[in-house]
Amino acid sequence: MSDTSAPAPPRNEGPQLRALSQYVKDLSFENPGNRSAAEERPNIDLGIDVSAVPHEQGNGLYEVSLKLNAKAHTNTSTLFLTELDYGGIFQVVGMSEADAEASLLIECPRMLFPFARRLIADITREGGFPPLLIDPVDFVQLYRSQKQREQQTVAPSPVQPPKPPQPQPAPPSQPAPAAPQATAPPTQPAATPAPPQQPKAPEAPPQPTPPQQSGTTPNGNN
Repeated sequence: MSDTSAPAPPRNEGPQLRALSQYVKDLSFENPGNRSAAEERPNIDLGIDVSAVPHEQGNGLYEVSLKLNAKAHTNTSTLFLTELDYGGIFQVVGMSEADAEASLLIECPRMLFPFARRLIADITREGGFPPLLIDPVDFVQLYRSQKQREQQTVAPSPVQPPKPPQPQPAPPSQPAPAAPQATAPPTQPAATPAPPQQPKAPEAPPQPTPPQQSGTTPNGNN
């Protein structure tokens, strides 16, 4: 890795772009082991992203990151997945802000791409697959597409004219309270008539008392 200490700006005040160092920031490779599907012709999904941020040392230094990710898969399984974040330190001198941005996002990744492409080819070959050779990238078109996405993201929405106030519906009229009505007292239930009495059975007439026998017998004298 080259020395990343901030060099003194060159004496020439003309626009300059200097590459100071380059390095692997992150590299990964996943091989699920689906060797049975390796004989099929896989589909390759490729992703590319470029970013640039000012370096903490200042003095016109920037760190540029070129990110490549590739996924090889069939209709039923994934063959491999690799991701690479390849970075570089660049110094911009004597450029306007717009020119510096274009140089950092077009020229710098263009210089980094051959080294990142070789790393992707090497790691896929070491994973047991044919080396993945990425086609050359049009970084000018990539930069324009990125700027268009940014403009669409931050574009203010058109100002809508204020809507006229909507008439408020009148509150529903409350019905007039009904006049109280006189309530008749509850009627008492009529007394239940007593059941008719059964006629009494006639009393039996008194029985005559039989004559009592005296203790004396009549004389035998006639």
